[in-house]
Amino acid sequence: HLDPFSSSEANEVVLALNYFTEQDNAFTKSWPSYLPRTGGTVWMNPPYSRGVSAQAVDRFIAEYEAGSFVEGVFLVNNATETRWFQRALGVAAAVCLTDHRISFWNADGKAVSGNTRGQAFFYFGDHPERFVRAFDEHGTALIIANRREHEMRPPKARKKKED
Repeated sequence: HLDPFSSSEANEVVLALNYFTEQDNAFTKSWPSYLPRTGGTVWMNPPYSRGVSAQAVDRFIAEYEAGSFVEGVFLVNNATETRWFQRALGVAAAVCLTDHRISFWNADGKAVSGNTRGQAFFYFGDHPERFVRAFDEHGTALIIANRREHEMRPPKARKKKED
């Protein structure tokens, strides 16, 4: 299990076998080197700063499509208007749109206020039914039935926001 955007404090909750801190820089690390040869799993909650979410989602999808891991979940802002969110919908097997705003903690373990957006969990793997059962209590969890069709659709003419 790998958490590419974490800290020792966060890993006390996540309990990943391997995790990268901000100093480790997940964008420069070889993710497969930290996963079992049989694939393994990835949990990702990337920093929400401008541009980083898009870059993190692109890396997650690239590693998944390359076979670096067999199952993964990531948590991001519910930014349906962005290209990276639409890309994730085209590849993920399931998604959960939360029915509340998630409270986050800082490095001191104190709640961070000011979360102004809802979140979404994306699931990648071969067991979307299990994901839907597990995440349905957090909002609306859906299997993405038309993901193959979505990938084959030509891009729309209007430009979407990256962040």
